Amino acid sequence: VHKEQGGGDNLSVGWQLPSGTLERPVPGKRLSPYLQGASLISSALVSANAKKAGAEVVPYPNPFTEELTIAFTEDVEELQSVMLYDMKGSIVYKRTGSIPLSGNAYTIHLAGKYYSPGYYILRIIQSNGQASVVKVQKR
Repeated sequence: VHKEQGGGDNLSVGWQLPSGTLERPVPGKRLSPYLQGASLISSALVSANAKKAGAEVVPYPNPFTEELTIAFTEDVEELQSVMLYDMKGSIVYKRTGSIPLSGNAYTIHLAGKYYSPGYYILRIIQSNGQASVVKVQKR
């Protein structure tokens, strides 16, 4: 709703959550900043990934060529999903379900598949529900 009453212009937006709760106006914690350019968006995703309690994700080598290993700084038994997005937002690699780890790491094998050199967004969801988003580079 746009309100104009004796002063600066204001815009107020609200929505209804699936639980039926109304949020008016939409709180800033639910909004993303507007950024131009894919590299800025990917940087925002990485910086917006506030570290939660739990294992930190360490992808290596970064930049990668045919394999990308995802290691964790703490013990993680399995993952729920691993997804790799290109800068257009398209999913270029996806594995879901119960994904076991070997030596506290998971390796994505990309040999024989064509991926353009550039930046990608890696999104991992651990079995405890903790999500991590990391920017990686394909050489």
